[in-house]
Amino acid sequence: MVFCQNCGSPVVGEICPNCGQAVAQIPEQQQAQPMPGQPPKSNTVKIVMIIVVVVAVIVILAVLFLFLPGSKDSKESDGDKPEGYVFEMTDTDTMEVDAKGEVKGNKAKEFREVIDEVYGDDDGEVSSSEVNNYEKEIKDLLIGRHSSHEINDYTGKYTHYNEKITGAEGNIDSDDPIQGEFTATIFWSYIDTDEYSYDIELYVSSNLTDDFKFISPPGYEIDYIDGLDDEEYSDGSTIVEGKLSKEVIQITIVKIGESNSTPRGSLTASIDPTVANRYKLSFEGKVNNAEITISLYDESQGATVIMDTPEDGDSVSISGGAYLNYTDVSVQGFLDSSDTLILEGGGTGDIIRITYNATGETVAVVTIE
Repeated sequence: MVFCQNCGSPVVGEICPNCGQAVAQIPEQQQAQPMPGQPPKSNTVKIVMIIVVVVAVIVILAVLFLFLPGSKDSKESDGDKPEGYVFEMTDTDTMEVDAKGEVKGNKAKEFREVIDEVYGDDDGEVSSSEVNNYEKEIKDLLIGRHSSHEINDYTGKYTHYNEKITGAEGNIDSDDPIQGEFTATIFWSYIDTDEYSYDIELYVSSNLTDDFKFISPPGYEIDYIDGLDDEEYSDGSTIVEGKLSKEVIQITIVKIGESNSTPRGSLTASIDPTVANRYKLSFEGKVNNAEITISLYDESQGATVIMDTPEDGDSVSISGGAYLNYTDVSVQGFLDSSDTLILEGGGTGDIIRITYNATGETVAVVTIE
């Protein structure tokens, strides 16, 4: 039985069901932990303009792989889809997740084999006590660990997790459907709970269900969403339901009845194929340089440097780490798409953030993948 070296979850296939890590890419040594005081960062290049809600599919951990895109066995049988995903933000730093799903065909066989081999006596039969062992050990494994969900580019921790599996008992060669119901609470300790807007990530899979529902925290409404078809809003714009059209749902929530003066843009990074560890950063938008700060966080050094009110030719560097240079091409005192930001000595996990000084809010941010 293969276990994820990153989070410890059992894995069937090549993808960790809990953290999304490809097993083949996980190093044998335990991955480095964040520096004290630093929350885990996402290792993908993102534009945090939106609450990119990448909701980790909270389903049977040993077979979450079954529900990932391209898994045909989970769709072998016709019939009603399960109830679906429900993501409710009870506060700006807390999310309740509920999902129901069903494993069918060969994937049901694989799941029975996992329960019998890892949580039972490996006698070819799945008993109710083995199912109970699985449910308890998965719960104990996840409580206190980081989920894949993100708010403002930071991951939250499971403070509650529970699974209820039915229909798994019997011979491991049986392909009878197995039902799972999963609930979780995720908490973000690094989030300012009174910001104007929030950006979140949630991973989903239509192989589990097509149905999706998101409920905003009190005092907030949905300003933008991408990744759903047949969207329907209720209670003003605080709740949205629809059918999944993408594997990543993107949402922006904002305070109800308030306006925000923070300009918004987007920041992307592309690697220079001719020079090792050099990245070109591209900004879309326009903002007065006198009103912003550009910060560079070097993941390898656990350090941050700041370029306040940047001017043409300004640069910042971290000893033994990354170096960021700014060129105001138009020389008009504005950061726009014509300008150049070059990151030298960059690496995975480095974060470049543009902050609007008047509000302290993010104009754009990107994480090096």
